[in-house]
Amino acid sequence: MKALLTVILCVLWSVNAATQTTGDLPHTIDVIEASVRDLADTMISRCDLASGATVPLTVRQHPDADWIRSLMQRRFEERGIPTISVNDTASPAVRVVIENASTRYAPSSASDSVERSIVVQLSAECKGRPLALAPVTHRAMMARTNVEAYQSRQHMATHAPLPEPESSVWDDVLEPLIYVAAAAVTVVLFFTVRTQ
Repeated sequence: MKALLTVILCVLWSVNAATQTTGDLPHTIDVIEASVRDLADTMISRCDLASGATVPLTVRQHPDADWIRSLMQRRFEERGIPTISVNDTASPAVRVVIENASTRYAPSSASDSVERSIVVQLSAECKGRPLALAPVTHRAMMARTNVEAYQSRQHMATHAPLPEPESSVWDDVLEPLIYVAAAAVTVVLFFTVRTQ
């Protein structure tokens, strides 16, 4: 009885731990927003932008350019630097190019989970001189069933198709064979018991 209770408690503890790990995973939008804020902070510190002076800002064409621009403007203003959005033909104080803003999923060793990889890579010019900005990458393992809950179709960078699960001998041969054998044994036992 004690052994059974111990096994049940271990299973419940494992399920609870897995749920907490999944619950701690940040949403794709939150990861991208945090990455853009970090990159904006780097730009502010390396550009020597004066607090209070309005800074002309442009973000080159990209499917998520408006979203990234609004995130950067909000971060600049939080740091006391108001911005004005200008087109790329003007001479902005800060010019940003979105090199990569994407979410990707890769198969993992477990067929029921995937590795989520979120990358935000920006290149920038500040007052005509280029700024070196390291790409921000965030990787996490997650269950396939949780993917839709942690991504959004609102922006191009916040969703991606899931890769097909990798098949194995277990998935392709052994598991179906066990199901067929169990069904056959059940049928044989059913008729054996009925005839006696």
